Amino acid sequence: SGSLDVFGLLTAGTQSTIKFGETGTGGKYFTGSGYVSNVKLDAPLDDVATYSATFTFDGAVTIATVGG
Repeated sequence: SGSLDVFGLLTAGTQSTIKFGETGTGGKYFTGSGYVSNVKLDAPLDDVATYSATFTFDGAVTIATVGG
């Protein structure tokens, strides 16, 4: 449901807490407040569909360590 959440935030124009990055123990992730400003979906025929998103932050972005 992650892609649907991102598309919903884009169309609503809602400010949200955005958290992204690595998920394994010791990995780095980023957290900040902002908006989804663009979403791109690539769905070639008979291949894996992917999407990417662009975030516009309106304040500080913090960096933390998973499990740290």
